Amino acid sequence: MMNIFVLALCHILGIVFLTSSIDKIFKYKEFIIDIQNYKILPSKSEKVFAIVVILSQLFCAFNFIFYQMNYINLGIALTLILCFTIAIIINLFRNNKINCGCGGIVGDKQISWSTIARNFFLILIILVIIMNLPKSIQFSSNLVLFFNITIIYGIIKVCNKYKLTLNTF
Repeated sequence: MMNIFVLALCHILGIVFLTSSIDKIFKYKEFIIDIQNYKILPSKSEKVFAIVVILSQLFCAFNFIFYQMNYINLGIALTLILCFTIAIIINLFRNNKINCGCGGIVGDKQISWSTIARNFFLILIILVIIMNLPKSIQFSSNLVLFFNITIIYGIIKVCNKYKLTLNTF
């Protein structure tokens, strides 16, 4: 019973991360503006940060969807959500009314304390998964890693084909 519950949680997180990353790819320029609006990172690192976030979300998404759980995947997912939660809290205290830049099924809306609550719920899901991992965790198989890299490469190629360039440098 618990394995089915954990598997369902993994698929939920996989869908959240996948839709969010794909939305960020297709709205890359808007995502850069969202990052800039947080006013936390140096301007020279915003585009690199955006690419790292997108690739990290894709990596996590595929590992969640294919139930390839390990501490690296869970750590990356937890770090991403914690970083954005801290950035949102900082901007709420600054009284900045900015877009969260989340994308995907969680949407793009103005930051609020409900955004923080949603992120804490996602953190709770990750912690439930961590607590229910088998005692001996295996790293992602070579096949899943190859699949992840192939999908990421394919998405980048599709974006380039349709002139959705990432203008990183």
